[in-house]
Amino acid sequence: MKQLLLSIFLLITFFAGNAQQTNNDNDLFYYFGNKKIYLQQSNERIYLRIKPAEVQQVQLNIRNTFQLSEKAFTATDNSRFVIISLKEDNKTNRQKDILNYLKISGKTELVRPALKAADGNDVVIDEAFYVKLKAGATYIQLAALATQKNCAIEKSYQYDDKTFLLKAGAINGYDGLRMANLFFESGLFVYAEPDFRMLNALHATPNDPLYNLQWAHLNTGSVNQGSGTAGADIDVDEAWDITM
Repeated sequence: MKQLLLSIFLLITFFAGNAQQTNNDNDLFYYFGNKKIYLQQSNERIYLRIKPAEVQQVQLNIRNTFQLSEKAFTATDNSRFVIISLKEDNKTNRQKDILNYLKISGKTELVRPALKAADGNDVVIDEAFYVKLKAGATYIQLAALATQKNCAIEKSYQYDDKTFLLKAGAINGYDGLRMANLFFESGLFVYAEPDFRMLNALHATPNDPLYNLQWAHLNTGSVNQGSGTAGADIDVDEAWDITM
Protein backbone atom coordinates (compact mmCIF):
# COMPACT_ATOMS: atom_id res chain seq x y z
CA MET A 1 0.00 0.00 0.00
CA LYS A 2 2.84 2.35 0.89
CA GLN A 3 4.50 1.64 -2.44
CA LEU A 4 1.26 2.42 -4.27
CA LEU A 5 0.86 5.73 -2.44
CA LEU A 6 4.49 6.61 -3.14
CA SER A 7 4.03 5.85 -6.84
CA ILE A 8 0.91 8.01 -7.00
CA PHE A 9 2.73 10.85 -5.22
CA LEU A 10 5.66 10.66 -7.65
CA LEU A 11 3.30 10.70 -10.63
CA ILE A 12 1.44 13.74 -9.29
CA THR A 13 4.75 15.52 -8.65
CA PHE A 14 5.95 14.70 -12.17
CA PHE A 15 2.85 16.01 -13.90
CA ALA A 16 2.66 19.08 -11.67
CA GLY A 17 6.27 19.86 -12.48
CA ASN A 18 5.59 19.53 -16.19
CA ALA A 19 2.50 21.72 -15.94
CA GLN A 20 4.52 24.36 -14.06
CA GLN A 21 7.22 24.25 -16.73
CA THR A 22 4.60 24.69 -19.46
CA ASN A 23 3.13 27.71 -17.67
CA ASN A 24 6.58 29.24 -17.27
CA ASP A 25 7.31 28.77 -20.95
CA ASN A 26 4.08 30.59 -21.80
CA ASP A 27 4.63 33.57 -19.51
CA LEU A 28 5.83 35.69 -22.43
CA PHE A 29 2.90 36.98 -24.44
CA TYR A 30 1.25 40.17 -25.62
CA TYR A 31 -2.32 41.04 -26.58
CA PHE A 32 -3.24 41.36 -30.24
CA GLY A 33 -6.84 42.48 -30.13
CA ASN A 34 -8.31 40.32 -27.37
CA LYS A 35 -6.07 37.37 -28.18
CA LYS A 36 -2.91 36.41 -26.33
CA ILE A 37 0.04 35.94 -28.69
CA TYR A 38 2.68 33.79 -27.04
CA LEU A 39 6.31 34.55 -27.73
CA GLN A 40 9.13 32.08 -28.17
CA GLN A 41 12.53 32.89 -26.73
CA SER A 42 15.58 32.75 -28.99
CA ASN A 43 18.53 30.74 -27.68
CA GLU A 44 20.91 32.54 -30.04
CA ARG A 45 20.80 36.10 -28.71
CA ILE A 46 20.63 37.96 -25.42
CA TYR A 47 19.49 41.58 -25.06
CA LEU A 48 21.17 43.79 -22.46
CA ARG A 49 20.37 47.24 -21.19
CA ILE A 50 23.50 48.18 -19.25
CA LYS A 51 23.92 50.88 -16.63
CA PRO A 52 25.74 53.84 -18.30
CA ALA A 53 28.84 53.70 -16.11
CA GLU A 54 29.23 49.94 -16.51
CA VAL A 55 29.06 49.43 -20.30
CA GLN A 56 32.71 48.68 -21.02
CA GLN A 57 33.33 46.72 -17.82
CA VAL A 58 30.26 44.51 -18.25
CA GLN A 59 31.20 43.61 -21.81
CA LEU A 60 34.80 42.88 -20.79
CA ASN A 61 33.68 40.69 -17.88
CA ILE A 62 31.35 38.67 -20.11
CA ARG A 63 34.02 38.21 -22.77
CA ASN A 64 36.59 37.01 -20.25
CA THR A 65 34.23 34.82 -18.23
CA PHE A 66 32.59 33.06 -21.18
CA GLN A 67 35.44 33.35 -23.70
CA LEU A 68 33.39 35.28 -26.25
CA SER A 69 34.93 37.22 -29.12
CA GLU A 70 34.42 40.95 -29.59
CA LYS A 71 32.28 40.14 -32.63
CA ALA A 72 29.70 38.51 -30.37
CA PHE A 73 28.68 41.97 -29.11
CA THR A 74 26.59 44.37 -31.17
CA ALA A 75 25.43 47.78 -29.96
CA THR A 76 22.01 48.95 -31.20
CA ASP A 77 21.12 52.63 -31.38
CA ASN A 78 23.02 53.34 -28.15
CA SER A 79 26.12 51.69 -26.67
CA ARG A 80 24.10 50.88 -23.54
CA PHE A 81 21.83 48.55 -25.52
CA VAL A 82 23.82 45.48 -26.50
CA ILE A 83 23.04 42.21 -28.28
CA ILE A 84 25.14 39.13 -27.49
CA SER A 85 25.07 36.59 -30.32
CA LEU A 86 25.74 32.94 -29.46
CA LYS A 87 26.74 30.74 -32.39
CA GLU A 88 28.61 27.96 -30.60
CA ASP A 89 27.34 24.46 -29.89
CA ASN A 90 25.36 23.99 -26.68
CA LYS A 91 24.22 27.61 -26.92
CA THR A 92 21.07 26.95 -24.84
CA ASN A 93 23.07 26.10 -21.71
CA ARG A 94 25.55 28.85 -22.53
CA GLN A 95 22.72 31.37 -22.71
CA LYS A 96 21.36 30.26 -19.32
CA ASP A 97 24.80 30.65 -17.74
CA ILE A 98 25.24 34.16 -19.13
CA LEU A 99 21.72 35.21 -18.10
CA ASN A 100 22.27 33.96 -14.54
CA TYR A 101 25.66 35.65 -14.36
CA LEU A 102 24.25 39.00 -15.49
CA LYS A 103 21.24 38.88 -13.16
CA ILE A 104 23.49 38.19 -10.19
CA SER A 105 25.97 40.93 -11.16
CA GLY A 106 23.40 43.70 -10.73
CA LYS A 107 25.08 45.85 -13.38
CA THR A 108 22.35 45.59 -16.01
CA GLU A 109 19.01 47.36 -16.03
CA LEU A 110 17.36 44.72 -18.22
CA VAL A 111 18.56 41.34 -19.46
CA ARG A 112 16.47 38.81 -21.36
CA PRO A 113 16.74 36.46 -24.33
CA ALA A 114 15.78 37.85 -27.71
CA LEU A 115 12.36 36.75 -28.93
CA LYS A 116 11.23 35.06 -32.13
CA ALA A 117 8.76 37.08 -34.23
CA ALA A 118 6.07 35.39 -36.30
CA ASP A 119 8.28 35.71 -39.40
CA GLY A 120 11.15 33.92 -37.66
CA ASN A 121 13.32 37.00 -37.14
CA ASP A 122 14.78 37.81 -33.74
CA VAL A 123 13.31 40.86 -32.00
CA VAL A 124 13.82 42.52 -28.62
CA ILE A 125 11.56 44.49 -26.32
CA ASP A 126 12.79 47.34 -24.15
CA GLU A 127 10.67 49.77 -22.11
CA ALA A 128 8.54 51.40 -24.83
CA PHE A 129 4.95 50.40 -25.58
CA TYR A 130 1.98 51.86 -27.46
CA VAL A 131 -1.61 52.32 -26.36
CA LYS A 132 -4.78 53.55 -28.04
CA LEU A 133 -7.65 54.76 -25.87
CA LYS A 134 -11.13 53.39 -26.48
CA ALA A 135 -13.79 55.82 -27.69
CA GLY A 136 -15.16 56.47 -24.20
CA ALA A 137 -11.82 56.63 -22.41
CA THR A 138 -10.03 59.92 -21.69
CA TYR A 139 -6.49 61.21 -21.43
CA ILE A 140 -7.12 61.87 -17.73
CA GLN A 141 -7.74 58.15 -17.23
CA LEU A 142 -4.56 57.33 -19.15
CA ALA A 143 -2.52 59.79 -17.08
CA ALA A 144 -3.94 58.40 -13.84
CA LEU A 145 -3.10 54.83 -14.84
CA ALA A 146 0.39 55.84 -15.94
CA THR A 147 0.98 57.50 -12.56
CA GLN A 148 -0.38 54.46 -10.72
CA LYS A 149 1.90 52.11 -12.67
CA ASN A 150 4.92 54.47 -12.54
CA CYS A 151 5.07 54.79 -16.33
CA ALA A 152 5.87 57.90 -18.37
CA ILE A 153 3.74 59.17 -21.25
CA GLU A 154 6.44 59.92 -23.80
CA LYS A 155 4.44 61.41 -26.70
CA SER A 156 1.14 61.32 -28.55
CA TYR A 157 0.72 60.14 -32.13
CA GLN A 158 0.58 63.14 -34.47
CA TYR A 159 -2.37 61.89 -36.52
CA ASP A 160 -4.45 60.27 -33.78
CA ASP A 161 -5.03 61.99 -30.44
CA LYS A 162 -6.06 58.66 -28.88
CA THR A 163 -2.69 56.95 -29.48
CA PHE A 164 0.33 57.34 -27.19
CA LEU A 165 3.84 56.07 -26.68
CA LEU A 166 4.72 55.22 -23.06
CA LYS A 167 7.83 53.99 -21.27
CA ALA A 168 7.92 51.53 -18.38
CA GLY A 169 10.83 53.13 -16.51
CA ALA A 170 13.29 51.86 -13.91
CA ILE A 171 10.71 51.07 -11.22
CA ASN A 172 9.12 48.56 -13.60
CA GLY A 173 12.46 47.07 -14.61
CA TYR A 174 12.19 48.70 -18.07
CA ASP A 175 9.77 45.90 -18.94
CA GLY A 176 7.58 47.28 -21.74
CA LEU A 177 6.06 43.87 -22.42
CA ARG A 178 4.66 43.41 -18.92
CA MET A 179 3.40 46.99 -18.71
CA ALA A 180 1.71 46.81 -22.12
CA ASN A 181 -0.22 43.77 -20.89
CA LEU A 182 -1.20 45.44 -17.62
CA PHE A 183 -2.48 48.51 -19.47
CA PHE A 184 -4.52 46.40 -21.90
CA GLU A 185 -6.05 44.44 -19.02
CA SER A 186 -7.33 47.72 -17.53
CA GLY A 187 -10.04 47.75 -20.23
CA LEU A 188 -9.32 51.34 -21.26
CA PHE A 189 -7.57 50.58 -24.54
CA VAL A 190 -8.28 49.30 -28.02
CA TYR A 191 -4.74 47.93 -27.93
CA ALA A 192 -1.61 48.13 -25.81
CA GLU A 193 1.43 46.54 -27.46
CA PRO A 194 5.18 46.55 -26.81
CA ASP A 195 7.59 48.20 -29.21
CA PHE A 196 9.22 45.26 -31.01
CA ARG A 197 12.69 46.03 -32.38
CA MET A 198 14.06 43.83 -35.15
CA LEU A 199 17.68 42.70 -34.88
CA ASN A 200 18.44 41.85 -38.51
CA ALA A 201 20.16 45.05 -39.66
CA LEU A 202 19.53 44.47 -43.37
CA HIS A 203 15.79 44.27 -42.89
CA ALA A 204 15.58 46.66 -39.96
CA THR A 205 12.90 49.34 -39.92
CA PRO A 206 13.52 52.96 -38.87
CA ASN A 207 13.89 53.71 -35.16
CA ASP A 208 10.87 56.04 -35.30
CA PRO A 209 8.91 54.83 -32.22
CA LEU A 210 5.62 55.24 -34.10
CA TYR A 211 6.74 53.56 -37.32
CA ASN A 212 4.53 50.51 -36.77
CA LEU A 213 1.45 52.78 -36.92
CA GLN A 214 2.33 54.11 -40.40
CA TRP A 215 0.41 51.68 -42.58
CA ALA A 216 1.37 53.49 -45.81
CA HIS A 217 4.97 52.28 -45.36
CA LEU A 218 4.25 48.75 -44.16
CA ASN A 219 0.63 47.64 -43.83
CA THR A 220 0.36 44.58 -41.57
CA GLY A 221 -3.42 44.73 -41.22
CA SER A 222 -3.03 44.94 -37.43
CA VAL A 223 -5.51 46.58 -35.06
CA ASN A 224 -3.14 49.45 -34.27
CA GLN A 225 -3.12 50.36 -37.98
CA GLY A 226 -6.90 50.39 -38.19
CA SER A 227 -7.36 46.74 -39.28
CA GLY A 228 -6.70 47.57 -42.92
CA THR A 229 -5.62 45.32 -45.78
CA ALA A 230 -2.23 43.70 -45.19
CA GLY A 231 0.16 44.52 -48.02
CA ALA A 232 -1.75 47.60 -49.22
CA ASP A 233 1.26 49.91 -48.88
CA ILE A 234 4.12 51.39 -50.92
CA ASP A 235 6.61 48.62 -49.95
CA VAL A 236 9.14 51.16 -48.73
CA ASP A 237 10.69 48.53 -46.44
CA GLU A 238 11.62 46.42 -49.47
CA ALA A 239 13.24 49.45 -51.13
CA TRP A 240 15.40 50.02 -48.04
CA ASP A 241 16.69 46.45 -48.33
CA ILE A 242 18.40 47.27 -51.65
CA THR A 243 19.19 50.99 -51.23
CA MET A 244 20.65 51.28 -47.72
